[in-house]
Amino acid sequence: MPGEARDAAHRRLVPDCARMKIDRPVRIFVSYAHEDEAWRNALFGQSFSVPDGIRCAWTDDHIQPGAAWDDAIAEQLEAATVAILLVSKYFLGSVYIGRKELPLLLKRRMSDGLKVLWIPIGNQEPVTQGDLAAIQALCSPKKPLAARPNGEPSAVEKAVREIRSNIEAAIDPVGVPLMRALSAKYEPFELLGQTDVAMVYKSRDRELDRPVVIKTPTDAALADPRGLDLFVQNVRDAARIADERNFVALYAAALTERRPYCTMQYIEGQNLRKWITQDNRRPLAIVIRILVKVARALLAAHRISGGYGNLKPSNVMLSVRNEPFILPVGRRVADCRGACALDALERRAPDAEEIAYLPPEQFDDEAESVSPELSDQYMLGLLAYELVSGALPPTLTSPCLDVPQSLALIRSRGSDAFAALPLVSTARPDCSEAMARIIQRMAAKSPDARYPNLAELLADVRRQEDVALARVRESYNRCLAEQAASGKGFFEAVYREFFARRPDAQAMFQNLGARQYEILQSAVIGLFAFYEQERAGEPNEPNMLSQVAQHHDRSHQKIGMVFYAPFSEALVDTACGTVADPVAAFDPKCRGDDATQNRMRKSWQEVLRPGVAYMVSRY
Repeated sequence: MPGEARDAAHRRLVPDCARMKIDRPVRIFVSYAHEDEAWRNALFGQSFSVPDGIRCAWTDDHIQPGAAWDDAIAEQLEAATVAILLVSKYFLGSVYIGRKELPLLLKRRMSDGLKVLWIPIGNQEPVTQGDLAAIQALCSPKKPLAARPNGEPSAVEKAVREIRSNIEAAIDPVGVPLMRALSAKYEPFELLGQTDVAMVYKSRDRELDRPVVIKTPTDAALADPRGLDLFVQNVRDAARIADERNFVALYAAALTERRPYCTMQYIEGQNLRKWITQDNRRPLAIVIRILVKVARALLAAHRISGGYGNLKPSNVMLSVRNEPFILPVGRRVADCRGACALDALERRAPDAEEIAYLPPEQFDDEAESVSPELSDQYMLGLLAYELVSGALPPTLTSPCLDVPQSLALIRSRGSDAFAALPLVSTARPDCSEAMARIIQRMAAKSPDARYPNLAELLADVRRQEDVALARVRESYNRCLAEQAASGKGFFEAVYREFFARRPDAQAMFQNLGARQYEILQSAVIGLFAFYEQERAGEPNEPNMLSQVAQHHDRSHQKIGMVFYAPFSEALVDTACGTVADPVAAFDPKCRGDDATQNRMRKSWQEVLRPGVAYMVSRY
């Protein structure tokens, strides 16, 4: 598949919010006959309070003067997520409702999940026919609302309050009852997201005055015979790692309630899925810092409880200061493999992200059990690939397939359905070659080809934290390789460039030869080391430059301060070339690519600057 087509296919597969989806905002449409306006006014004069927010109901009295009445109603019918029907004899006798509103509402209920609620009003014949009869009413048809909201005001108010309470609970049957049950301790909820097994809300702890996240199973999850046990076990497993650095903290849990829940730390920010989607070219320095912290957190999890098992962008929160926090409730250490694992996947209807982050060894029936640490490392490698490239990792041999086709491919081919991950530097040239190779090794298809443990991996990634230094070291090595291949002396070229800038310095270096080139080579390595020490905040006296600085000071060779800046410029120009003469660059990557050349020049200048300033200070 051509590269552009493959990238387009990947973009189609990337979900907007991966598993933790946010449904459309609640929009309430009221269908009624105008003879029932009094009940409309009594029931819908105030907005509803649900975890989705404060929502008013739309009725046709919202239509602006001069607007097309029929078009306005049709627009609201299409946009509605909840329809409330005031079913009276007038409603059932309305030609407009019977021919237009009701059929469309019932059709949308079947086609796209519109929630239809109905309230019986007045004495009437029982609704026994059609789709409406199959829908549970908000109050018993045997005890309908009176034909008009007349009579004792307290009785009318009680009926309105009860109906409105039932409407709120029907809009969110999970969040509203829980919100009411916890109202003494927590402020009203705000819906953050939902999956097929859990609802996630934001609230505020009234006593501690801090925001919290409240997670609870869906009704569908609780209806599953194992749903409650899985939720309870998941929370208890999370408690073992949630206190570790870079995991979301678990505050409390109530696991024996009819509606169990847990409360967690609220992270002001977004998950990595959204972060990648918003900008797929994040600075490499930030990306690598995130990877280091996630890797360190996974290492701690393995030391405590045997791993995580479900690493992917939607399970990592990123604070506004770019600090990552892994969700502790969401672990999934594989307890089955092969066809069993595929059956479980199909039951929970995975999205494209989950398919892309599946470890191939889970579908290799021939292999022995693979260490959870190696599987977590594989998923971390995929996360690294996506953070650097901005694209969902192409882990399957046919990456353009949709989710059902991908599952069918894995079912037919097992681990052979998985492909080797390409070097991420092909998608993002500013990524160092060393970092690209680290990521490729982490996500190697064969577990044996990965790092033997997360500690060794973490050590290698830490060496790439300083992006400028990593680039310059690779550039310098390419310069030396070019010297060996071409026979042209790199250090000789540096001195020629220097003398062109400062002819008056040539007399100081009359005896250029192998020994002087060795000193320069040591000086370059010393400049790199000095930069690294200074960035780490480590003591830098004595250091690898100390001897070189002493050799050049006023008591020895007397290399004046005015010569250091032009010498540094000569070194950069020799390695990277100049805008006027890029072909002269010893680093072949700097030839014919202005962006790479500019990036390399800036990195060289950044790395050399502290050491040169130190040499000047020691004169």
